[in-house]
Amino acid sequence: MITPDRSDTESATVGLRWLVNVRWGAATTQILASISLGLLADAIPFAPAMACIVPSVATNVWLARASRSSNVGERVVFGLLTLDVLALSAWLMLAGGPANPWSALYTVYVVLGALLLGSGRPWAIVVAACLGYGSTFVLDPLGRDPHAAHRRASGGGALDSHLEGMYVAFVVSSALVSYFVTRVAAALRERERALGIARERAARVERVAALTTLAAGAAHELGSPLATIAIAAKELERSLDRDDSLRSLADDARLVREEVGRCRAILDRMAARAGSVTGGLPEPYPLVGLARSLSEALGVRYADVDLAYDDVSVVVPARAIEPLVENLVRNALDASGGKRVHVSASLRERKLVLRVVDEGSGMSEETRARALDPFFTTKPTGQGMGLGLFLVDTLTQELGGTMAIDSVLGRGTTIEVILPTRDAEHGSIAT
Repeated sequence: MITPDRSDTESATVGLRWLVNVRWGAATTQILASISLGLLADAIPFAPAMACIVPSVATNVWLARASRSSNVGERVVFGLLTLDVLALSAWLMLAGGPANPWSALYTVYVVLGALLLGSGRPWAIVVAACLGYGSTFVLDPLGRDPHAAHRRASGGGALDSHLEGMYVAFVVSSALVSYFVTRVAAALRERERALGIARERAARVERVAALTTLAAGAAHELGSPLATIAIAAKELERSLDRDDSLRSLADDARLVREEVGRCRAILDRMAARAGSVTGGLPEPYPLVGLARSLSEALGVRYADVDLAYDDVSVVVPARAIEPLVENLVRNALDASGGKRVHVSASLRERKLVLRVVDEGSGMSEETRARALDPFFTTKPTGQGMGLGLFLVDTLTQELGGTMAIDSVLGRGTTIEVILPTRDAEHGSIAT
């Protein structure tokens, strides 16, 4: 296709370069053939024949300039190829008709149409070429029969039969060439898209690996001082418990130790929050457990969340699904500006469906297009790194699921994550 999206821009540019070069080659061939035939006892009217080539040359000069500065639409390419077919037909009528061997140039335009066009337009080029070639059999603008001598030498209708056979062969071969070239071009475009997706996923994996390494390093570096603080707090708590007058201080030491334990738990989950599911083996997980997990992770902010769920268990990596939902809810709470967030977990067609709906300001088309990009955020400076949705999407892909964002500016955002599940007890289902 000539009108590309961002991932196909390079391929479209290469296609336009080939189109320009091939059209130059075809025009040069017609010019040289016109000169040769014009020198052979004035076999053709030279000026009218050259005039038939002018439209292709002029439009190719424009195309060569336009392709450097802007994308050229598919309709424009279709119009140029149709013009070339008509110009070639007019030139053949003046340069020998269907017996001119350069009628093979029709095949060039058929192939270009199959490579560069879509939506049925390649077949329109085939039809135009067949009609154009066929018109050279019945239209004679010169009012003469340039092949009369050949016809007499070949026994009357032998030449006509040969040319008619060539026309039938041209129609059949054009259809076959267009069909197979179109299929091959579509397969190549699909392969390019697949390679683009693979490259994007590889880049995501590299970024996630860097984040995971950072999380693991932080957990390792902070683990030792936290352990020291926990031991010191425990000893201080025991010492203070011996003196009733210092019992309140003992409670403070106990609180310090509990908070240290909470910090250790948070560090243990950092790798999962960063998008890594290493060590998270699938296990039976009750969906009601999401409520407890969100309550522990979000604290008082959990009061803004209305959780709906089915009373079933599914087999998923619990260490992955909990931070996944937590990241979604945190992001929704930030976007909602204090309004309620609705979270639901259910089963649909042998899949686990997680939905997070907020009533925030929604996303514009530009924001929606970049929502999954790493380090992209609309939050004020210092209030977010722009990794929340990126990590959720990456983790979802690692789990073999899909993620969809439905957002309307001014009406809020709905994010739906669909994950595969395995056999589980109490009414769960399998993929």
